[in-house]
Amino acid sequence: MSRSASDDLYSKLTALAAPDTNSNEHKLYSLEEPKDRAALKELISEHPDLIHHDELISQCRELVKIKNPGKQYSKDALEEEARAFYEAQGGADYGNYVYYPWNGRLVRILPEHAFIRLRTSRNNHKITPEEQALLKQKKVGVIGLSVGQSVALTLCIERVCGSLRIADFDRLELSNLNRIRKGLDYLGVEKTTMVVREIAEIDPYLEVEVFREGIRPDNIDRFLGAGEEKLDLLVEECDALPIKVLSRIKAREKQIPVLMDTSDRGMLDIERFDLEPERPLFHGLVPEQQLTNLKELSEMQRMSVLFAMVGGDTLSSRLKASLIEMNQTLGSWPQLASSVTLGGAITTSTVRRILLGKKVKSGRVFIDLNALIPEEKEPGYMPPQFELPGPEARQADMSEYLAQAGEIECMPISNEQLEFVVKEAGKAPSSGNDQPWLFVYHRDLLFVFHRKDRSFSFGDFRDIASIQSIGAAVENLRVAAQQKGLDIDYEYIEKPTKALLKVVIRFKKLEKAFFSDARYLQAITERHTNRIVERPRTEIEADTLSDLKEVGESVKGTEIKFITDDERLKELGAIVSACDKIRVLNAWGHYDFFHREMRWTERQARERGDGIDIRSLEIAPEMMAAIKMLKEEEVINTLRSVKGGDGFNEISTDAIVTSAAVGLVIRPTFAPKDFFEGGIAWQRLWLKSTIEKIAVHPLIAPLYIFPRLVYGNAEGLSIKDIEHLNGLRKTFLDLWDLPEGKGEIFMFKLFKTAHNPVRAYRLPLKEILNSDV
Repeated sequence: MSRSASDDLYSKLTALAAPDTNSNEHKLYSLEEPKDRAALKELISEHPDLIHHDELISQCRELVKIKNPGKQYSKDALEEEARAFYEAQGGADYGNYVYYPWNGRLVRILPEHAFIRLRTSRNNHKITPEEQALLKQKKVGVIGLSVGQSVALTLCIERVCGSLRIADFDRLELSNLNRIRKGLDYLGVEKTTMVVREIAEIDPYLEVEVFREGIRPDNIDRFLGAGEEKLDLLVEECDALPIKVLSRIKAREKQIPVLMDTSDRGMLDIERFDLEPERPLFHGLVPEQQLTNLKELSEMQRMSVLFAMVGGDTLSSRLKASLIEMNQTLGSWPQLASSVTLGGAITTSTVRRILLGKKVKSGRVFIDLNALIPEEKEPGYMPPQFELPGPEARQADMSEYLAQAGEIECMPISNEQLEFVVKEAGKAPSSGNDQPWLFVYHRDLLFVFHRKDRSFSFGDFRDIASIQSIGAAVENLRVAAQQKGLDIDYEYIEKPTKALLKVVIRFKKLEKAFFSDARYLQAITERHTNRIVERPRTEIEADTLSDLKEVGESVKGTEIKFITDDERLKELGAIVSACDKIRVLNAWGHYDFFHREMRWTERQARERGDGIDIRSLEIAPEMMAAIKMLKEEEVINTLRSVKGGDGFNEISTDAIVTSAAVGLVIRPTFAPKDFFEGGIAWQRLWLKSTIEKIAVHPLIAPLYIFPRLVYGNAEGLSIKDIEHLNGLRKTFLDLWDLPEGKGEIFMFKLFKTAHNPVRAYRLPLKEILNSDV
């Protein structure tokens, strides 16, 4: 077909479009009323193409049967009695006609009383006739007609009320048809029109009042009604957060009970404001002051309120993942037809019982089909477990060292000195605050063992994280020893040993020291990770950065570089964000962060003495809900399957672009000893930063993941991750002007802030200092 022919056809089709797509008023004609008969005759003459549907005799047959339930009829006998009933009621003048202008149909039906009796006859005796009569007097309102469409129709089909008010300003869209059972010819039609037509086609006698403009502050009181017009119950199913709140505030004032189905896990929310007029909104899950100041909240804060409002911890894993992806891979709250249909059933059943005076309590109930019909699930990820080598293995390592070392000159120290220096060493930073060290004092030597049972993780590739943490601990020990008039010599053990012996320390009398300043000892205690995002961004003087560089590079072979310009910080932020995402979506990395490292309460952090106190992440309350959702493995599996998770890119990028500088500690090679020496270097720099009141935030993900790509045959990474990381790696090296093969030890953010963060708890001395051998 040519374009001109196609255009001509389109013009003709457009001219055929129905002029009134939102006509929603049906018309009843009583055949007993001369006036209605005349109007009906006129209608037929004006619309000769009307489709006439007359099944009144079949309705009479059914009516005869329900009036005589114990009588057995033959087919002919039933037909004869139905005809006799029909004639006795007036024959051709019996019944009513209902005209549906939107489809051009004219349908003959029983008069109202007989119609309702027959239509609800199969309700008996799940709903008794007396209960049905009581329900006929009730008024129910439904706000929101997506989930609410299922509720409204089920209320109608079961005839749980005699009067229904519906409100929605929206029109039917194609994306609604995943849960709303309607034809394509209804696209663009107002949802109120759609629902009122459906109800009229089922029960034209049911009174329906339409608020096609939706609910607003200026019409909520009219919708809820007053006196004899007051609703007996409200079903709230709208998407707008302010209307959710307003409708409950007003319903509570008028003592109207409110129900809400969430179409997730079959959860129904019940608020019996009729019985508890002082009941807090949403069961007190959100402070009411916060609910009344919604306009002042950011979009993220509103999402946090909504999350708390619907009881975020009880949401399905799929919905939690979906909430994280809002405005990323999703544009709106997901709903399924099966859940919406179930919601219509659950809500209608509860509405009926409340309207009949049953003692249904406020609260939340779940009809979770996934729980009721469970499926066998694959076991979640569990990493290999390492046991702490026992005293025999440690004794063997120490004996072998002593045998090979021969005569050793070393200075004995007192128990008080030993406990002091080891306690300060134990304050060193470590990945996930795992504190992967064990100190054993034996024959005047201090042996430092690597506790791999504490440190084995996705980030600790070939022990690079824990080895540099041990280096930091040794640097702390040096500073502490100097304050006791001692100095140390250390030997890094490169050969693998049974108990993972890493360092042997000899004490000696202090003659001269790099750190003799007592401020460095105080800095050990004051040093902390500061994850706050500080605005506005503040500069750090070039001389200060130079001093920090000098301190870090005092460890021979170490190089320190800084990035301070906005453009490169932004590029670096994108790299860190991408690596953070890969780490979180990786099954092993996810387990480490959310289950091995994270301490979800202050009490847990204090009692364990290790890990990352959730409070130290400095996450805004509105983001905390999202972090807790990510804890679930099924949420991560869903995000991984939909290629999601980009919502958290903003967090990492924001942290970096607001920094004064990002630094990188570099060593000559990617070798264990270089990571140990690098740990000494960055701890010196960190202590100096603490003295200068400069905050430090390690940026660990790239340097934990890139080594797997470069040196480990991409162990634990997907093909998609590898492809992405190759590009990130090239950009990373270009940003830092680095050749491949260097030891990229530690990357960190520097900035100024007056904020005093939550400090990490530490293991007690008895758990890191061992004297059993």
